[in-house]
Amino acid sequence: ARPLFNNIERARPFRNSRLYFYDLNLKVNYRLNSNNRVFLSGYLGRDVFAYSNKKSGLEVTVPWGNSILAARWNHVFNRRLFLNTSLVFSDFRFSFTGKQADFSVGLLSGIRDLTLKSDLDIFRNSLHRIKAGVLYTFHTFTPFNTTASQGNVSFDFGNPVKLCANEYACYAEDEYEPTDWLLISAGIRAALFQHVGPFDRYLKDGLGNITDTIKYKRLQSIVAYPALEPRLMVRIKTGENTSIKASYTRNNQFLHLASLSPLSLPTDLWIPSTSIIKPQLGNQFSLGWFQNFHDNTIEGSVEAYYKNMFRQVEFKEGYLPEESIKDNNDYAFTFGHGEAYGVEFFLHKKAGKFQGWLGYTWSKTLRTFPEINGGRTYYAPFDRRHDASLVFSYAPGGKWKFGLVWVYGTGRPITLPLQRYIMENQVSNIYSNRNGVRLEPYHRLDLSATLSLKTRRLSESSLVFAVFNAYSRLNPFFLYFDYSGSLSQNNLQVQAKQVSLFPIIPSVTWNFAF
Repeated sequence: ARPLFNNIERARPFRNSRLYFYDLNLKVNYRLNSNNRVFLSGYLGRDVFAYSNKKSGLEVTVPWGNSILAARWNHVFNRRLFLNTSLVFSDFRFSFTGKQADFSVGLLSGIRDLTLKSDLDIFRNSLHRIKAGVLYTFHTFTPFNTTASQGNVSFDFGNPVKLCANEYACYAEDEYEPTDWLLISAGIRAALFQHVGPFDRYLKDGLGNITDTIKYKRLQSIVAYPALEPRLMVRIKTGENTSIKASYTRNNQFLHLASLSPLSLPTDLWIPSTSIIKPQLGNQFSLGWFQNFHDNTIEGSVEAYYKNMFRQVEFKEGYLPEESIKDNNDYAFTFGHGEAYGVEFFLHKKAGKFQGWLGYTWSKTLRTFPEINGGRTYYAPFDRRHDASLVFSYAPGGKWKFGLVWVYGTGRPITLPLQRYIMENQVSNIYSNRNGVRLEPYHRLDLSATLSLKTRRLSESSLVFAVFNAYSRLNPFFLYFDYSGSLSQNNLQVQAKQVSLFPIIPSVTWNFAF
């Protein structure tokens, strides 16, 4: 994938972009008696990004967020046996609205879950711990519903589509340290995912024409996928401060995140497994070396991993959301396989006036689909070659503490038109290979200084003076194309433009506790 930086305009990147967000949290716990506690918690969060350019007539709004309400009962049978039972409701919503000139298009996606789960912890002794649990979730999906209009004309895309599913799971895990040099953790998870009605399945002939419809009633089983997921981790101490860890994990993924590749906006949409979309399957292997230095004040590690993935899900080449009008959404997808591998380096200093950690990961995430990119392997949308983080703090003594955070990540791969040609008074695009172009790298520096305060009425109090994105890096959020001139006058110009979110942002925060 090659960068396209020279053709991207980045002037005044923040002036037309807006973002606001809010988070509300509520936590309450009540002690019934010495063996029983009840916890209630709630969360409401929303992020809204908007961008407008009066010159080009472009307007983009992307709101997303989650609402969660949870109740948990904690029961202590004795000092070695604990039970946690939770009832959780969550509602995630994502939408996208784009408008240019007199044409507008919107996407809506979301997941609503109701989950009941119970987890049992058994502490046989300090060297032996057993965990087990069961789970049930009822899913309601809004995969991706489309709206569009041009001028005063609204296009009929039918009623919003909703998909329902049951998910059952049970698990057991045993962590045992038979000697001071060996630790073994073994577990297994059994799951069942069941797509249920109400649902209309449209049957098609070889040409894609709908020939019949099967109607499923509410909660009627359509398809069910059982899965067995073993996992094993072994840690061996090879010296007083040195150890080696190896692990294997097998996972089935019943919920899928698919990206509309023609858009560089984060328009990833959630869809469930159906009779057309089978669960994704992955096997991950890892091997790591861990070492403590200087009387265990510094920790270092190197860990390599490899993951193979089957039944991966992508939108078909050239797919547009309006193609699923009055049709089953899952016909829009094609399937392939992938692999991911990399090496992670980590160094952590956890004592002294200077503390912090440095992490670096080199990785690749690849996909191969027979019907995409001519069957050639390409980078996954979340492939990131280099990922580095530096977190540093300095406490000289007294009331002040200073902090520094620097992060770096390789740019996200996207699919963009590299050339255009005009035929019969129409503009046609020649696109790069799938995800064949990368956005610019993401990096920023954050600085902070914390002053501890002492007051009689507050148990803790501090002022934090911070600077976010200290050198005002213009990190890309998305790209769009601005058109000027016209075909009729033979002076049509197309310019790729980058939109960024945050410039340098100073802040002052007062933290306190009663």
